[in-house]
Amino acid sequence: MKAITEELLVNSENKVLVEFAKRLGVSPMQIIEQNRKSSITDVRHLYCTLRRQCHGATYSDTALEISRSPATVKYAVARITDLLRMGDKKITALWDKVKDIPGFYL
Repeated sequence: MKAITEELLVNSENKVLVEFAKRLGVSPMQIIEQNRKSSITDVRHLYCTLRRQCHGATYSDTALEISRSPATVKYAVARITDLLRMGDKKITALWDKVKDIPGFYL
């Protein structure tokens, strides 16, 4: 998949991603780039869940936004959904910070 540069991100004006990153104290590029730190992975997976569950975005649409495959996005949504269902305190606290971001920015 083609890597997204910071310039492309700025030009695409994905305001949902920018607002999401701001609320969680990371940069949009940290969410998009290939980073396997668990803290960033959790944030990325939360973004996928927000786009799918709250905004109705398809797995493919979200995959394009963050330069991942639709299967990866599907896995991310399932993982976060399971953690929220189990009451994971860290994930629930992060989710509470972002779940009200509107999807009409795109």
